[in-house]
Amino acid sequence: MNPESDLSQDKEHKLFDIVVNARAHRVQGPKISYREVVTLAFPEDLGKTLYLVHYLSPGNGEGTLMDGHSVKLVEGMVFDVSATNRS
Repeated sequence: MNPESDLSQDKEHKLFDIVVNARAHRVQGPKISYREVVTLAFPEDLGKTLYLVHYLSPGNGEGTLMDGHSVKLVEGMVFDVSATNRS
């Protein structure tokens, strides 16, 4: 067994504690997609609403996550998800 491959598998399955719309979640990394964040914020969403997803990443700044994209997870990330005025 290769110790390096064991380490890379551990990174792929690492759990991260994040906050989405003021609620704590534990998710599996290493990345999270726009759709995954929206689903955590609005589990009842049927995919018909557009959302603005803003994140704050400790030590890595902040940004906006767009539909079809993902972001590398960092422990303690905070996501704010709000419906846009467009559909």
